[in-house]
Formats: sequence, structure tokens, C-alpha cells
Amino acid sequence: MAYTQQPEIVGLTPQQKEQVKEKILGIMDPQYLIAVHLYMKYHKIFDRELFDAFCGMVITSDRCSRSEEISSYSFAALTVGEELVSEVMKCIFTTNGKGIKTPIMLYEEVYADFLSVEREYPAFKAYEPTMKKFESQLLEVLNIAEIDWKDRKPSRDKNNTIYPSSIDYYIKTFTGLLKNKLIVNLKTTSKQDPSKPNQRTIRSKFLDITEKFKLDIYNSFYKKQQIEITSCPDFLIDELWECLKKYGLKGHDKEKLEPDVYGIIDEKRVALMGRLYIIVLLCYAFDKENYQKSSLTFTNIVNKSVAKKNKTVRAMLRAYCELTDNADNQAIITELL
Repeated sequence: MAYTQQPEIVGLTPQQKEQVKEKILGIMDPQYLIAVHLYMKYHKIFDRELFDAFCGMVITSDRCSRSEEISSYSFAALTVGEELVSEVMKCIFTTNGKGIKTPIMLYEEVYADFLSVEREYPAFKAYEPTMKKFESQLLEVLNIAEIDWKDRKPSRDKNNTIYPSSIDYYIKTFTGLLKNKLIVNLKTTSKQDPSKPNQRTIRSKFLDITEKFKLDIYNSFYKKQQIEITSCPDFLIDELWECLKKYGLKGHDKEKLEPDVYGIIDEKRVALMGRLYIIVLLCYAFDKENYQKSSLTFTNIVNKSVAKKNKTVRAMLRAYCELTDNADNQAIITELL
């Protein structure tokens, strides 16, 4: 079979490109493409009615809008969250005069209580969050803030520029959001997602746990009322929930750790209680909200509870120290005892 040379494929000429462009524009209004771009910039989820309203806001024709037009002020409101986050980011990541607040400054503010504990008990440094992880979480919270702030009305000057004092306010608000993500406030109400740890149960069970561990944590006004734990570092929530289920929780009977009735030492139970003890102490170490109302400090808790009297708890901790392969936990217990 003879070889037949195929005609060379060449690009469109300028005239042909113009013809294609005219055909596309004849089918689709370019303002519609602008509307799509703007909508997706400010919204995470596509909603048809909201998108139609958005089109009515930026497109003068009725081609894409099935709703009444909404005002340009409403459009501005959609962008406020992004604008506020942009200003907050300038203060965090760049030199911005009096408003400067670097990531390391935020880190030291959010983890201030833990860092003070670490200075007193160096072994706790093993649980110090890394700056790399902190900055990634910082960016996650900025995304949350952008959505939360979209309807805010910050104070502005005559040039429509946000006042520095208003930016300072949003930096403080952002710091609060950041701390609540990293040091989780354990909920006492609201429905829980069955796939996630039940924070209400965690909070209520902690009173029982601290009593079993003989932790001397009492309200200064009511000597017999223990101070309950209200928060937990984010990286411990899942493990804490799994430990509590093994310890014994209503509705989780199948997961409860059964004692080894034939063993001389129930090693699994000792390992569980030893790890739970470390987690409880870390919860107190990361947030003074857990004990500040009783005028205690973390050092006082340790001195009154761990380093002083209860022989049974001290024996359990020594046994755990022998059984565990976790060098970090061994170092903490050695330091405490």
C-alpha cells in the first residue's frame, strides 16, 4: 500500500479565531463568565437560587437571572470576610507598623500556659506542638474566619478604609478562634456526630477520672467541689476518647478493657491508666481555664497530688514507667515523681 502524506494541521488564522470568539459570545454572555468567577471566589458550595441572585447583581440583562437584582451593597457584604482576613494576614505575616503580630507571637500567646509548664517540667517538651503544624492550622482558621466574617461591618474612615483599631479587634477575635481550635472547648450540650468523640461524655467522665487518680483539684470556695476539665489539646481528643471507652463508658461495653484475672499484673490495664494519667495532666498543662478559678497552678496540682502522698497512684505510675516503651512518658513520670 502506497503511503499517502496527510495534510499538515495548522493553527487557526487570526480571522478564524475572531469568528470562533464571535460564535462563543453569541452563545454565552461574557458577564455570565464573570459572575461564575466571582461566585466561586466567595462561595464554597453551589446554590442555584443564590447563584441566580448573584448573576442579577453583576449582569444587567435577564439572560442568567431568575431573581430580582440585589444591590451593590449586598455584593460588598459578600467580600467583607475576605477583606478582613487579608488585613489580619498582613498583620501576622508582614511588617505592618504597630499592628505587627508574627506567627511565633501567636504561638506563644495560644500556648502560653503550656510553655510555662514546660519551663518548670522540661520533660513535657516532647508534647510541644511544632511551628510548622501551627502555621498550617493558622491558615485553616483564617479560612474559617473568612466565612464567619462575611457579614461583619468593620468601622471605616471617609476613604472607606478599615480603621486600624478595628483590625486590632479582628486580630483578637482571630486569636480566640485559633485557641478554640487548638485547645478544644469540650461541649456540654448540642448533638454530637456519632462518628466523632462525644465531648460531653469526655467532660463529665473526667471528674470520675481525676477522683480515681487522687488529683487534689478543688474549688477554693467549695472545698469538696472538684474543678472539672473543660478543654483538651486538639491532638489528644481522639486518643482520649478511645482510652475512656477502654476504661468503661455506658454504651461502649464491647470496647471496655476486660481485666486479666489470671495475670499477676494486669499489664494492659496498667498501661491504659498510665497513659490516661499523662493525658489528664496534659489537659491541665495546656489550658489554665481548667483550674484558674481554684487559684491553683499546674505546679500546685503536681505538688499536692502527684509528688506528695497517694502510694497506690505512685505505684501505678512506677509500674507504667516499667511497662511502657514510650520514652517521653517515662521521662515525664520520672520528673513528676
